[in-house]
Amino acid sequence: MTDKPGRRRRRLVGLGLVGLLTVVTAVLAVQLGARNLGGVPHRDVVIDGRIPATMYVPGAVPGNSSTVDLPPSSPGGLPAVVLAHGHSADRSMMNWLARRLADAGFVVVTFDFRGHGGNTDRHEVHGFGGRRADLTAVYDWAAAQSYVDDRRIAVAGHSMGAAAVVDFATHDSRPVATMALGGSVASVEGGVTARNMLFLVAQGDPVLVRDEAVRTAEEVFGGDIDFGSEYGDIAAGSAVGLREIANSNHLSMLYAGQTADLMADWMDRAAGPGAAPRTTDDDTRLLAVFYLAAASGVLFGLGLLAGTVAGRQPGRRGAGWRALPLVLVAVVLPIPFLAWGDAGLLLGVEAGGALALLLGVAGILLLAVRRLEPVRRWLTPAGPVPAYAATTSVAPPEAAPEPVAPLEPAAAPMGPAAPAARAADPRRLLVPVALAVGGLLLVLLPVGPTGHTLVPTPARIVIALLMALVMLPFFHVVDSLLRAGSPVAASGWSMAARVLILATVMVGVGNAVLPGMLGLYLMVLAPFLILLELVVAGVYVASRDPRLTAPIQALALGWLLATISPVVW
Repeated sequence: MTDKPGRRRRRLVGLGLVGLLTVVTAVLAVQLGARNLGGVPHRDVVIDGRIPATMYVPGAVPGNSSTVDLPPSSPGGLPAVVLAHGHSADRSMMNWLARRLADAGFVVVTFDFRGHGGNTDRHEVHGFGGRRADLTAVYDWAAAQSYVDDRRIAVAGHSMGAAAVVDFATHDSRPVATMALGGSVASVEGGVTARNMLFLVAQGDPVLVRDEAVRTAEEVFGGDIDFGSEYGDIAAGSAVGLREIANSNHLSMLYAGQTADLMADWMDRAAGPGAAPRTTDDDTRLLAVFYLAAASGVLFGLGLLAGTVAGRQPGRRGAGWRALPLVLVAVVLPIPFLAWGDAGLLLGVEAGGALALLLGVAGILLLAVRRLEPVRRWLTPAGPVPAYAATTSVAPPEAAPEPVAPLEPAAAPMGPAAPAARAADPRRLLVPVALAVGGLLLVLLPVGPTGHTLVPTPARIVIALLMALVMLPFFHVVDSLLRAGSPVAASGWSMAARVLILATVMVGVGNAVLPGMLGLYLMVLAPFLILLELVVAGVYVASRDPRLTAPIQALALGWLLATISPVVW
């Protein structure tokens, strides 16, 4: 088929735009890498042969070009903060806050709790014994460093890490201060009176988190406490403070300047001043936003490339809005049967595995129900077939003209038998699926040091593949029903299904029948699903093949859930 001049020009403009965005994305990726490698001097270490950690020290590396040789330590050492991450996070999520505290003059040590990030020890689902052991090992290591004054070490943590440091400080008398961000313990059980406790909560924190922080602060103080107030004597070690981080939520408080300022002020007064404060040009927050904006176009182009490699399939008609109630029922029905606990533990991870299992059971239900004759009639719209959609069988051109994709493969037109043969061969999907999923991971890797390590351990790779296999039937049925017709309609109906899924998860979390952590996962899942849709939309534009889009989504979501969820195997 010969392109018309207008179509050819649009294609060239599109290719030029994707090429430009690719160059911009590459430049921003280099900038992100340079800021993460440079800036505040830091070094990655492994403590006790099992705990990955990073130490940040005040000062500047000559030329800002190396993170291997740290500046000489100060005589007598500096105050230090052992900084613990939250549930489903890792030390990368504490990177920005650690750098700001180092700029304020303090040594900071971040680390991965067991089952998180690169720590291959199993996550402890209940109790504090394992996390207390991790904190003890990191605290002991930090106290032995020449950079650190072992008499002036504080502990701080976020969410699960906040509860862990409160527990640690009530069992170990060494910390000169304790700072709990967005979390605490249900009750103080240790026999040690923790010194100088600061509780910070986000303005948008869940009520449960805020109430828990207030309750613990009042238990430690022995009386009522108001937000914005400080009680006791910090010089005597008896201070208790309760502050709110404005215009933030449970995650964004880690990137708020107010959080860093309040922690630095508390350290100055509880542990004494550190090195002279300085400002380092290594803030990646805004740069990461620009990077993801530019990368959005690259992801769509990546999808076009993967779809082109797979080849164009005949147009088809989907069920449209008729499939949405079926998807909703299929997702809702399994929830009561998953309410016995965290069902995700069956897949080797806490919280994230529950979502994978929910979608897996929903996929099996959809596979079974769609075969019922009443359901088949409901899912088959009445009326003429739209111009862009033909039957699933390959028909002669005069019976069902095939639409021209915005980005059509350069291969010569094929006869009616050739597309059918290609469609019947599942091996043709391997390369485009690997291209789409691998490209998505590579594009997202540069933002890992700002948010969460995105390179999985071997155990997480196995779990990711297992979860992808479990979720594949769901995406296969949903895409075969909804991802059809014009590209706009295909993406619109598919995104509508995802909104229904996320809303159902929120209802399940709100009624305590799904793990509460899934509610926080939605802060990550929502933007990730949008980026994933850009890839899948590009694939569909070029291939019109839902059998190709389904494994891409299953593998990508399996990778994300396996990467962020705590491992219990």
